[in-house]
Amino acid sequence: ALVRTPNLDRLAREGRRFTHAYTPSSVCTPTRYALVTGRYCWRTSLNHGGVANTLDPLLIETSRPTIASLLKKHGYATGFVGKWHLGYGTAPRVDYTRELKPGPLELGFDYQFAVPQNHNDITRVFVEDHRVFGLRSGKLTPAPGKLGLDAPERDDPQTMGALTDRAVAWLEKQAGGAAPFFLYYAPVAVHELITPSAESRGSSPAGAYGDFIHDLDRSVGRILAALEKQDALGQTLIVFTSDNGGVVHPGSKTGANQVAMDAGLRINGALRGGKHDIWEGGFRVPFPVRWPGRVPAGTTSDALIGVVDLFATVAAIVGETQLDRATTAPDSVNVLPAWLGPSSAPSPRDDLILQS
Repeated sequence: ALVRTPNLDRLAREGRRFTHAYTPSSVCTPTRYALVTGRYCWRTSLNHGGVANTLDPLLIETSRPTIASLLKKHGYATGFVGKWHLGYGTAPRVDYTRELKPGPLELGFDYQFAVPQNHNDITRVFVEDHRVFGLRSGKLTPAPGKLGLDAPERDDPQTMGALTDRAVAWLEKQAGGAAPFFLYYAPVAVHELITPSAESRGSSPAGAYGDFIHDLDRSVGRILAALEKQDALGQTLIVFTSDNGGVVHPGSKTGANQVAMDAGLRINGALRGGKHDIWEGGFRVPFPVRWPGRVPAGTTSDALIGVVDLFATVAAIVGETQLDRATTAPDSVNVLPAWLGPSSAPSPRDDLILQS
């Protein structure tokens, strides 16, 4: 096999795999915005496509309900770990030497440990809560491709491990607590730069791209093991998805995707196009849902669902079925019947709006 994903395979085997799940955009920021708010990103100032830049302010108003603030209202502990890419603060240009607020904590998250924009962004640092992690001073020493912050610099091949460490540590803190928990975990794999860990390097015949997929699967496995250790795996709802399709065009920064495709890896299967495209390969994504005793295991559904639907669906799970659509998740549909019902049940929505 070109890649081996036993932990992702386990999610599909022990849950329901949706074959017609879509992101609202073929790039990342608009999809992440929709996931957090239940609202299409073209309703914002980012209405022309594209993504938030590293120095852009927070795209989400602090007054807007989010999936985190919804669950916090219902007594959940809420954490975010991983690639944020939705901006910080209100100034036209983020100053990473100062407090980074408003940010996730003002949107309902109790904790954040983030890559501010992309795996290869110019900050080269992590952000924890309201500050650059380990920031020593306000001194800047700019260099090509770097802001030059006086803080520990991310090591690209170790970033997946560092993020997984933080996600597992946060989950362990919830062990035995009275409060239910919600973790939004957004790994950087397999985003460019393609930088597999030392443990995965050389493990895939598809080259570095396949190795990085192995890092992603290992990370998922560590999350599952952490939940199992605290005897929470049987009660925890897990959704795995992506913010867009994979890159299939030549000319990526490392060229690893082309090496993988030359080896026979079909990054987006038989779909036309990929990330940045208007074609289906840019929008149709994996979407296994695992919830023992609730979601029928080992099933597949071709119901039309979207990442934007997570808000209304989670709201229904906690008992909020009548959302005020003037202020809350206007584009999100409760697709819980597609999660829980017969796999042949009709699609809960007739259409989706997609933005390239």
